[in-house]
Amino acid sequence: MSNAQPTATGTFGKTPLLHVLVSLLERRATGTLVVETTGSARSALWLESGVPTKMRLASPQARLGEILIEFGYVTRDVAAESYEHAQAKAQLFGAVLLAANVIDSETLAQALRLQLVRKLVVTSGLPGDTVFGFYEDVDYLSKWRSGPTPVSPLVVVWNLARSCADETSVATMADRIAGHPLRFHPMAKPQSFGFDRQQLEVVDVLRKKPQTLDALNRRGLVSPQTLERMVYTLTITRQLDFGRELSPIDFDNTAERFDQLLVPRQTSRSSFPAAAIQAPSPAPPTVQPRVPDALPILPSSTGNAPEAPQTAPMAPAQMKPRAAQASQPGAIDHRPTTNNDPQLKERRRQIEATSTALAGQDYFEVLGIGRDAPTQVAHEAFLKLAKLYHPDRLPEALSDLKVQATKIFARVSEAHQTLTDPLKRKAYLDGSKSQAADDETEKVRRVLRAAGSFQKAEVLFKKRMLAAAELESNRALEDDPEQPDYLALYAWIQSCKSDTEARLPELLKMVSDAVTRNPASEKNRYYRVQLLKRLGKIDEAVADCRIIVDKNPHHVDALREIRLWEMRKPAQKSGSGTKPSPGARTTSTHSRSSIPPSNSPPAARRSTPPPQGNQGGLLGRLFKR
Repeated sequence: MSNAQPTATGTFGKTPLLHVLVSLLERRATGTLVVETTGSARSALWLESGVPTKMRLASPQARLGEILIEFGYVTRDVAAESYEHAQAKAQLFGAVLLAANVIDSETLAQALRLQLVRKLVVTSGLPGDTVFGFYEDVDYLSKWRSGPTPVSPLVVVWNLARSCADETSVATMADRIAGHPLRFHPMAKPQSFGFDRQQLEVVDVLRKKPQTLDALNRRGLVSPQTLERMVYTLTITRQLDFGRELSPIDFDNTAERFDQLLVPRQTSRSSFPAAAIQAPSPAPPTVQPRVPDALPILPSSTGNAPEAPQTAPMAPAQMKPRAAQASQPGAIDHRPTTNNDPQLKERRRQIEATSTALAGQDYFEVLGIGRDAPTQVAHEAFLKLAKLYHPDRLPEALSDLKVQATKIFARVSEAHQTLTDPLKRKAYLDGSKSQAADDETEKVRRVLRAAGSFQKAEVLFKKRMLAAAELESNRALEDDPEQPDYLALYAWIQSCKSDTEARLPELLKMVSDAVTRNPASEKNRYYRVQLLKRLGKIDEAVADCRIIVDKNPHHVDALREIRLWEMRKPAQKSGSGTKPSPGARTTSTHSRSSIPPSNSPPAARRSTPPPQGNQGGLLGRLFKR
């Protein structure tokens, strides 16, 4: 067994555990997934036909005793006594509770399933340089005394998605499907994910009628973040039908649902999702020996897998999941809930005091730095404050302060963005000196917010994230409508959306207004060039290109447009009113000239209609409508 080689390896940075489990479920793979941190701490998960069945962590976490105390099935004294008995008799903690009739077999099975889910959440929170290797048909946990406790893989996927899914991946997915009606695949089984009642209302709405993500958001059934993660989960498991003729990723036991997991004693099962995320109380350790030394040392790479860092022999080590692993709504949390904790009391007092004092503080006071503090000091101050006031990092015991924490964090973020940007900082200092009145101060803030939104919109647009870019450009224009650059970018983003041909004259007018107010902007003028071309106003487009080149002889796009126009101008004059000969090579010219510049988004190319019949000649094909 020690000579077995993994069939696939990788790192969590390139392939998160969530996607590893989805892939194994799709393949119905059976084997052991070994996970190893840079500290050489190894954990193992046994899967049968893609279903997580049993798992041992490198160090005791997500203990069974903690879970049973948390859900009210045992007291702390009973747990401690049972643990001592299990240790003395070399028995499993759960078996001792079962023999003493403290819990029944169904409760134990449900608690063990929930424990397995929590272990996977902990593992999913490991750093990106954590290595994994899958050993097909090899069971490294065969000698483990604990029996299998299979849990629905779709329940696992949802718990990992709502707790640990990468925010960038979720946002990218949301942007890609923006505007597309979401509809379930005929074979989809969304009831198998363990959604709570509110989330199942979203499922019911989609069952009745396909909806866009924006339309679902407007219904307010769940928070936008929860909705995006729901859609992300349904997308990666192919429960939603996007016309690709792919069957949903599923598993055979369709009867398993969220009620297979533990619920609080004397509580209806229908309330499981809300109850299951309550923070557990500390409990005495259960019997949890470390992972056997028989686990293999993962290789640095395999022929068909991403490269993984070189590892060393295994040694017990404490795994440190990311701090934000339980920060998302619906995440399975492991933080203390007692209000008697002096640290929680002090943190509560600090949040309440800061929220009260916030209104009278400037940005330097918000960050707690001097007015001559360098950028690095401002950045370090922000990181320190973010740990205290980020709403997603609040313990469950302080959840009633989330509104205050959100308000503080927003102001801290605003101060950080301003004081770490030289231009914004100068504008803020100049504005604060010259404008003492509250209304003028607010105007400065709006200007600064607009500048930040504009920069975000440009970055998002370059990444082809049109929906997000449109949102930021709207914010910039609302906060500072007098800026011509903001108006031009907003119009250009609108023109790159599908089905905007009818609005092109209106958008051209907006860009022309921006060019008039800021004639020195090459970017705004080149936006107008593209719109003029699409409207067939070739002479005006070329004239704008010449103005750009006069100011900047190295503007590649404008130079190319002029060069192509000049190359085709003699051909147009000589061929005007005549039909090309049968052997004339005009197709390649048309193809080349119809491709917009590389910085034009796909929507701009899709929305360009075919050339009209009266727009003949090479010039017409170059600047087609």
